Amino acid sequence: MKFSQLKIGDRFHYRNADFTKTGPLQAVADGSSSAQLIMRSAEVRTLGEQAEPNSTGLSVREQLHQAIDGYHRACQALVLETPADTAEALARLEVHYRELLQTMERIDSD
Repeated sequence: MKFSQLKIGDRFHYRNADFTKTGPLQAVADGSSSAQLIMRSAEVRTLGEQAEPNSTGLSVREQLHQAIDGYHRACQALVLETPADTAEALARLEVHYRELLQTMERIDSD
């Protein structure tokens, strides 16, 4: 997921550290009080995406709900960005769809 797709207040992992998004181009690392500049196009991972289903302690329903919420946020971000290249937007949407399917398969295998 791209940094620009996160909402202010979302927690994420980037370059071996956990952060909280504090502005359109800024985030604060856990344990720090200074904001860092992060490019909009930087690839980040929400903290929920990193956790393995077995280690979350969440029910199957809660895991699925988180996966669907993440997919929905990604779709909203793509619509809001209104990229000039529709093919690129569709390709990015396909990536998020595949991530949702992988989560569902992981849940199903537990």
